[in-house]
Amino acid sequence: MHQVQLTAYAYLFRQLTDELEAGLEIRSLIKTKVPKIEYHRYAARTDSHFRRFFQIVRQYLDDLDRADFVYRPGFGCTMCDFRDGPCVAALA
Repeated sequence: MHQVQLTAYAYLFRQLTDELEAGLEIRSLIKTKVPKIEYHRYAARTDSHFRRFFQIVRQYLDDLDRADFVYRPGFGCTMCDFRDGPCVAALA
């Protein structure tokens, strides 16, 4: 589920430090009566992770160049000022 996000972070880490990441981690705050933090650990990214990541980025940039909007709803859409406008129109 977090593959693209983790790969982007790993790429940036490698670019900034010239080192390989030892591993990656997602921390989630669980809102229960007594809040807790869950840790999800993942191995360092492989060449196949980066190939897939750059394919996704390349496709996105190609779509932008063609002004071809592809509706990809996500959690951020619930907070977007345009959620009832251009995105809905793109589905029509």
